[in-house]
Amino acid sequence: MNGTTPSLANHVAFLNGRGELPMLEILTRWSRAELYLHGGQVTHFQKEGEPPLLFTSQCSRFESGAPIRGGIPVVFPWFGRKDDRHPSHGFARLRDWTLSELATGLDGSLRLVLRMPEVEESPDCPACAVESELVIRDSLTLEIRVTNQSDRPFPFELCLHTYLAVGDVRQIWITGLQDTEYLDAAAGRHRVRDAEPQLRIRGEVDRIYVNTARPVEVHDPVLGRTIRVEKTGSASTVIWNPGPERARTMPDLGDDEYLQMVCVESGNVADNALTLPPGGTTSMQITLTSRPGT
Repeated sequence: MNGTTPSLANHVAFLNGRGELPMLEILTRWSRAELYLHGGQVTHFQKEGEPPLLFTSQCSRFESGAPIRGGIPVVFPWFGRKDDRHPSHGFARLRDWTLSELATGLDGSLRLVLRMPEVEESPDCPACAVESELVIRDSLTLEIRVTNQSDRPFPFELCLHTYLAVGDVRQIWITGLQDTEYLDAAAGRHRVRDAEPQLRIRGEVDRIYVNTARPVEVHDPVLGRTIRVEKTGSASTVIWNPGPERARTMPDLGDDEYLQMVCVESGNVADNALTLPPGGTTSMQITLTSRPGT
């Protein structure tokens, strides 16, 4: 904030966003955010005087039935591809959520609660309820809560597929994952222990780090900042960038846009998948912050 008092007051506007999809424009004393009801998805978060923290592709399809490429998609109730009959990364990011609560905190933050349409009992998924709670100020906090409304155990995966904006992915480094095992999804989920203090992105990276609750930091010398991803209730961290060759095969990502993003995803997937008992509830939370320097 550079020690000055910002001119923006708290403000929420309901607008037609890209593709005429309903969108909320959110302004606080510290930041600006955009939230689409489609997928219940934050697509933009930017602190005053800084570049955006989140990346969203200019080629993304903003239309019903298609996922939005960027921001923070909610991956539920499975991670990755289940089979040809089911959408990749589940159905939560394809549904239209509703805004159920909106309030201003005593500190000037804005709090929003969204709900996904309740899931009816089916062979693929027990009856369940999912809601998200966002708190927006000079940081962005997002909590997801899942309740099993059925009378049978509910095994599932959950992940916040966070796309972070970077100046040049080839120059960043990522810390917080040393001495953690990961499944190399780009090489048949081969299991590896990461012995390096820093992760550098060299081509396609698709790693599912398991049994780790530590914060992860993305150090960006081009934009002159460090983004920190803190989490609770999450035992998995996924690092993903498609690299140049795969990016060229993705119609909703520009050929060179992979250079401006890296995904640091917090969740419970693979080895850390969850099972909720009948009537059980679980929650997971992330907080995104940034600071100058690397």
